[in-house]
Amino acid sequence: MQEQKPKKSNFFRNCLIIIVVILLVLIVGVAVTGLYEIPVISSLVGANKPKDLGIKTSPEALASIKEKVTMKISSEPIDYTKSGDQIFSGEVPVDTQITSEELTSWLNRFQGSNSAVTNVQVKKIEGGIEMSAMLDKYVKAPIYAKVMVNRVSEKSIDIDFQKAKVGFFSMPDNYLQQAEDFFEKKANERIADTPGFSIEQLEYHDGYSIFKGTFPANAKPSVSGWTGLFR
Repeated sequence: MQEQKPKKSNFFRNCLIIIVVILLVLIVGVAVTGLYEIPVISSLVGANKPKDLGIKTSPEALASIKEKVTMKISSEPIDYTKSGDQIFSGEVPVDTQITSEELTSWLNRFQGSNSAVTNVQVKKIEGGIEMSAMLDKYVKAPIYAKVMVNRVSEKSIDIDFQKAKVGFFSMPDNYLQQAEDFFEKKANERIADTPGFSIEQLEYHDGYSIFKGTFPANAKPSVSGWTGLFR
C-alpha cells in the first residue's frame, strides 16, 4: 500500500485564506475607527463623514446672521498670528439671538481655502453647544465635541469640555482636560486681543443663543478661515 503524500497545496491555500481574512479584518477595523479613510468601506460604515447633528446650512440663514451681526469681512487674507488690531477694527453693537443654522451657515461660508476643519455643524443646546466636523489636517477623521460655555466677564469665557471624539474613539479624561485648557486659553487670549469685541450677556439654549455686547465693525480674512484664530 502506497504512503499518502501531504497535501501541500491545501496547506498553502488555507494559509492564504487566513492571511486574506486577517488583512480584511485589519482594513475594516481601520475604516471603522474613522482615523483613515478606506475607499468604499469607510463610506459603508459611515466613518468618512462627521456626525449629523441635524443642522443644515442655507443662503437664508447666512443672510439672516449677516443682518444681525454687521461685521464686514474684506481685504486680502492675512496671517491670523498677527495682533488683533491688525485684523479687526471699529465696533458695532449687537443684541440678538443667533440660531444653530445661522452660526453653522456662517462658519461654513467663512472657513477659508485652507481650513483645518470642514463640514462643520454647530447645534446649540442648553448651556452650550455640540459641534461636529471633518478634520482635514494631520489626520483625516470626523470629530465631535460637547462643550458647555459660560460668560465670566466682558472679555473672558469659561469652557467645559464634557465629551470629545476623534473618529470613533472617545477622548480620555486627561486629554479632554488638556483640550479644554488649550481652547479656553486660546479663546480668552483672542477675545482680549480683539478690539471692539465685548460680552455683556451670553446664554445658550436649545436651538439658539443670546448675545449682547459688541463686535468689531471690520475684519480681514485668513486662508485658514476662522480656525486661524486658534493658532
